[in-house]
Amino acid sequence: MPGYNADMGTRALLTAEDFLKLAPQEGKRFELDEGELIELTFPSFRHNEIVGNIYSALRSFLEEHPCGMVFPSDSGFKLSAGTVRGPDVSFLRAERGGKLDLDSNFFPGAPDLAVEVASASDTATGLQRKVVQYLRAGADTVWIVYPDTQELHVFRQDGSALRLTAEDDVTSELLPGFSAKVYNFFRVPRT
Repeated sequence: MPGYNADMGTRALLTAEDFLKLAPQEGKRFELDEGELIELTFPSFRHNEIVGNIYSALRSFLEEHPCGMVFPSDSGFKLSAGTVRGPDVSFLRAERGGKLDLDSNFFPGAPDLAVEVASASDTATGLQRKVVQYLRAGADTVWIVYPDTQELHVFRQDGSALRLTAEDDVTSELLPGFSAKVYNFFRVPRT
């Protein structure tokens, strides 16, 4: 396992290939951020409910309009030689998804749409870093979803950005005909 190099006084950086060869650790999830191994915290139930709502909306749409594939979290994307991310929800257009090795644990490149739901452990700087990494690796669109304010921020490859509130509709050129009220992503069933 990589770590601190006492002789050099520096941290050993991993490549994506090194990262993908690491043995899984029971109950732990990691991402690779420009060579640095990052342990992820367990998300809250609210976070997972929001992720599930977004995944379900996209999955339902794709059943009627098969233009690609949607994946829940833990699907890995090799964004660069030193960065592997697992967005909360990801979408690949049909022409790219057709090249996917379903037995692989990562895709070589960015998803067309990467969705990250902000958690208490996320910082604004960290989220912006992910947006830049996804877009730089070829993602068309990145959604950052903020549970506390019920907002969805859309970042596009063309440099445009859009802030949607709960009452707005979210659409995507990647998903022709898809439209959903942002507030539907935040619904949590009551028992």
